[in-house]
Amino acid sequence: KIHLVTMSRSHTFRMYPVCAPSMRIPRLPFRSLSSHSSRFQAAKASLEDLRDDSSSSALSMASASARSVRSAIQAAPSPKRLTAGDASTAAGVKVEEAERALAELAARAGGALEVTTSGELVYAFKDDFEEQLLARDSDARRVAQQEEFLEFAEKAVRTAFGASLLVSLLVVYVAIAAASSTERDERRRERGGGFGFGGGFGFNIFDVFYYTSPRPGVRRVYADGEQEEEMNFLESIFSFVFGDGNPNDGIEDEQWRLIGTLLKEQQGAVVAEQVAPLMLEPVDATQGEDFMLEVLCRFGGTPEYDEITNRIVYTFKAAQVTAQLSSLESETWGTTSGGRGGGGGVLQEQLVQFSNAPAAQRALVVMLGLANIVGVGILGAKLGDPLVVRAMARDASGAGLLDSVKALMPLLSAYAVSFFAIPFGRNALNQRRNAEIDQRNASRLRAASAAKGNSPSLQKGLEAASRRKAKRTLRDSDVTFRSDRSVTDQLARDEAADFDRRLRGDADQTTLR
Repeated sequence: KIHLVTMSRSHTFRMYPVCAPSMRIPRLPFRSLSSHSSRFQAAKASLEDLRDDSSSSALSMASASARSVRSAIQAAPSPKRLTAGDASTAAGVKVEEAERALAELAARAGGALEVTTSGELVYAFKDDFEEQLLARDSDARRVAQQEEFLEFAEKAVRTAFGASLLVSLLVVYVAIAAASSTERDERRRERGGGFGFGGGFGFNIFDVFYYTSPRPGVRRVYADGEQEEEMNFLESIFSFVFGDGNPNDGIEDEQWRLIGTLLKEQQGAVVAEQVAPLMLEPVDATQGEDFMLEVLCRFGGTPEYDEITNRIVYTFKAAQVTAQLSSLESETWGTTSGGRGGGGGVLQEQLVQFSNAPAAQRALVVMLGLANIVGVGILGAKLGDPLVVRAMARDASGAGLLDSVKALMPLLSAYAVSFFAIPFGRNALNQRRNAEIDQRNASRLRAASAAKGNSPSLQKGLEAASRRKAKRTLRDSDVTFRSDRSVTDQLARDEAADFDRRLRGDADQTTLR
C-alpha cells in the first residue's frame, strides 16, 4: 500500500492512501526509427490474435465496459481516433478496461492500430463503425438480437398484464349476467313470475382500444427534443400498477462518465472541490478527500502536493493525451436541469414518478379497476344467493359456467384488491425515495456552489491545478506505424526519410563552411 504524506502549516502530518498505478510500458522517445517496431509488432500480433479468435475473447460484447466504450466510439467525431485515455474518460471505465475494449472492438470491426513517434497507441475506426461491427462480428449481432428480444419480451409482458384486466372484467360481468339470468329463471320456475335485468349494460369493454390506442403519427416530444411513441392503453395498465422502473438505473456509470468529461475539460488536473458535485454519494470536500481515491484508481491518477499553496492536486496523465481534434462528446442522459447531468457540473438524480402513462389513460385505468372490484363484489353476492345456489345444485342451464367462475373467485378477488393495493404501497415507497433523492440532489448543489465560490483555499487549489494542466493532441503526422500497412514498407519508408533528413543536414553544414 502506497501513502502520500503531507504536512500542513500547523505541522500536522496527513497520510493519503494512493491507488498504485498499473505497470505500463514506458513511453519514451525512441533513439532510432527501427526501435519502434518491437512495441508495434507485439501490439499488432495481439490485435491479429484477437481478430482470429474473437469468438473466444475474454471480453464479452455484452459487458458493461465494452458497451460503454462502444458508445464512446460511436459518439466520437470523425475521424474516429481514440487513445485509451479518450475512451476511459468518455466511457467512464478504467484505463486498462478501455484499452482492452478498444483492442477488442478494433479486432472485431476492422479497426487499425497506430503508434506515434512518442510510443503512444491510437485506435482508429471507420466512420461506419457500428455497421462494420455488426457485419463482421457474430457476437455483436447476437448481443443486438438479445437486446431486441428482451425489449420485445418486456413489451409483451406489459401488454399481457394490461389484457388481464380486460379479461377479468369480461369474466366477471359475463358471470354476473349468467347469475342474474339463472336467478330469474329459478324464480319463474318456483313462483311462476318475477323480473330480472332488462336490456344490457350498453358498454362494450373493447371500446377502450378505440378511445385510448395512439393514433398513427401521434408521438410524445420530450424536453430534450427526443421523440418516443406514446405507450398504448394496455401498457398504461401495467404502468399504473407497477410503475415504469427506476429512472436512475445506471446512474453510477453516468457518474463516472461525467467525472471523465470533467477531467478532459480540465486538462487532467483538478482539485477535490471540482469533483465533489459529481459523486453519487454526497460528499463535503472540506471535511476530507477520501472520495478521490476511487477516482484515482479508475482513471489512473496521481495526487501531487503543491508546496506553494499547501493543497493536493490530482493529475491524470491519460486525460492529457488525446487523438481527438475536437472535444469528445460522451453520451450522457442530458446536460440540462431535466436530465441526470443537472448542468453546471452537477450530477442530479431524477424523481421516481408514479406512472409515465398519460393522465387520460390513467383516469380510464382507475375507472376500469373500480368497475372490476365492484363487479367482483356483486358477483360474490350473486353466487351466494340461495336461488342461484339451488340452480347450481340441480345443474340448471348456465350452472357449469357459474361453477367454473366460483372456483376462480379467490383469484379474481385477489387480482381486484391488489390492483389498487400495489399502487398504494408503491406510491408511499416512492414518496420516501423521492425525499431521499431531494436531499442528495440538494447536497450536490451545495457542493457545486462551493466549487464556484471564492474561498482562499479553493482559489489556491485552482491556481495549483492550473500550473499542472497539459494537453497533447496526437495528429496523423505523429503516426509512425499503422497495423493496416506493411511493417517492412513503413520501416523502409521511414528510414529513407530519415536518411534524406540527415543528407540535407550534412549538405547544409557543408554550405555553411
